[in-house]
This record gives sequence, C-alpha cells and structure tokens, in this order.
Amino acid sequence: MKIFSKNAVFFLMISMISMISVFFVQTSFGSDDQQAGQQTQKVSNESWISNGEELGEDWWLKNAKKYAPLPRPLLYHFEGSYAYSEQGGNVDAKKHKGETELTLRKNLFTGITTYTIGKTETTINLLEKNTSLDNQSFRQALRYAITDRISATAGISWERNETKYLKDRFVYFGGLRAMIVDMPKLDIMVGGFYSYTDTSYLNENIQDIKKYAKFPSQEDYRSDALYFSQKLRWKITDKISFSERADYMMFLDDTEYYFWKLDLSLNFKLTKSVSFFTSYSVNYDNNSFVEAVQDYLAAVEASGTSAGKMETTDTSLNIGIRFEF
Repeated sequence: MKIFSKNAVFFLMISMISMISVFFVQTSFGSDDQQAGQQTQKVSNESWISNGEELGEDWWLKNAKKYAPLPRPLLYHFEGSYAYSEQGGNVDAKKHKGETELTLRKNLFTGITTYTIGKTETTINLLEKNTSLDNQSFRQALRYAITDRISATAGISWERNETKYLKDRFVYFGGLRAMIVDMPKLDIMVGGFYSYTDTSYLNENIQDIKKYAKFPSQEDYRSDALYFSQKLRWKITDKISFSERADYMMFLDDTEYYFWKLDLSLNFKLTKSVSFFTSYSVNYDNNSFVEAVQDYLAAVEASGTSAGKMETTDTSLNIGIRFEF
C-alpha cells in the first residue's frame, strides 16, 4: 500500500511553502513579538452579547487567550458569501454557490458553524438534455484555548457532493490546532486531528445511465483517518487580502484512499461589511467508489463498448460578493 503519493506530496508542498514564506515577509509585516502576549482591549459588559468590535480587527481568527481580561459577553461574528457564473451558447450553464459561517465565543470556548450550498444547472441545447448537480456541506467545530497559540478542537462535518458521487460523508474529528504565525498582517494556522469517517455513495447516479445499468452497487465505506489542515490569511493592504486553506485526509484502513482540498481567495473590501472576491478551488478525491467505477469503465471498454471517464480532480473559479458583521 502506498502511504505517500504525488498528490499527497503536492499538498504537503503547499503547506511548506506557506510556512517558509513567513521568513520572507517578517520584515514587511513586523516582528511576531509585537503580537505576542495578551491584548488588553476591553469589551463593554453592559450587554450579554457583543460583536467584539472593541477587540480589534479579525478577533475571531485569534486565540481566546490573546485577550485579557476575557470578555464577559457572548461574542459573535457572521460571514456570508454568494458566487454566480453563467455560460451561454450551444451549452447553457448556471452555477450558484453560497456559504455562511457563524462564530460564537464565550470565555475560552469558541464554536464555528459553517454551511455551504452549491447548484449547477447545465443544458446541451442540441440534445435537449438537462442536468442538475447539488452540493452541500455542514461543519460544526468547538475549540478550547489551552494557551494563547494552541487550542483543543473537536467537531463533526457532513458533505453531500453529487459531482463526486458522494451521498453522505460524515467525519468526526478531534485534535489540536496551533497558530504558528500571529502577526498584525499575517496569520498561519495548522491543525492535526484523528478522525472517523462514514461514507455512502450515489450508486444510482451511475446505474441510471443506460450504458452503465449493470454497475455493481458499492457498499458504505467506514474507516479511521488522519486529518490535517492549514490556513493562511495575509492582509496585503487595508482594502486587499489573500486567504488560503488546505485540507488533507488519509484513510487508515486503506492508505491508498485519501482526499485533499485547496482553496485560494483574493478579497477586495468595498465597505466595512461588504467585499468583492475571486476564488479558485481544487478538490481531489481517491476512494473506493472512484476505484470501482474506473475498474468498471475499463471492463466496459475491454468488451468493445466505448466508455466515459471518472475523474478524481475537480476545479472551480468563482467571483462573488461577501458580507460580514
């Protein structure tokens, strides 16, 4: 069994490049020591809830122990985004994607709730053929600040991705999250988690194609897994920022199965609460279902019948608007 692959190495290279880049930007951004230790901003205790504005910009990205005294109110931050793209001509296509994220903090506990929904509708006019793909994901994580840089994290995520033929993928995870760079204009976070996964597949979406009606249904797949994540946010100017997120999961029962995701985003602030963004995403997934489909398509071709391809990598380019408060 192959523990490391070209794609796994690519993911690790992305993470290493992000960390190595710190040594080249420290002079421009200021010493990390300027940000070390607890901050002394205070939040008014007149209300039981606050948006944390007194704590300064991007407080929700910082560790709770960075602030002393700890704010007494329940702190909140909400972000939402919407992206749309359209194509016309021989093929008409419309793509919608929306995402919301709510952060709640009380004392040393921080909860992050994220929900994403996407829909792609395609019409091939000559064939009068319509297709529609729906993708959704939900993630709930709870963090507890151990030090001003390290947090214990536990959570659950769910994903349904018709593009990837995933009916349901549940991931239960727990581990540590560390802010390895915490500067006024640059944050880099890394995390390592032990996970358990439970995945079911959309067999019927293959079998509904007449040519592939005899495709054998694949059973649900369950496995322990190792999950690693890395985030970067760089405030280039007061109006422009760059963010990057990379995730990698390797299934321990079959280490040749794994997936990784990479998201890059450039954000242009229009007002205090509204911004315009462009983003690029890569989603690679090699699992038991992909392997079974690829083997089946090879058998179909070997029998003298033409067959399509099952890709492991999907990419997307989005332009949209983001709001926060």
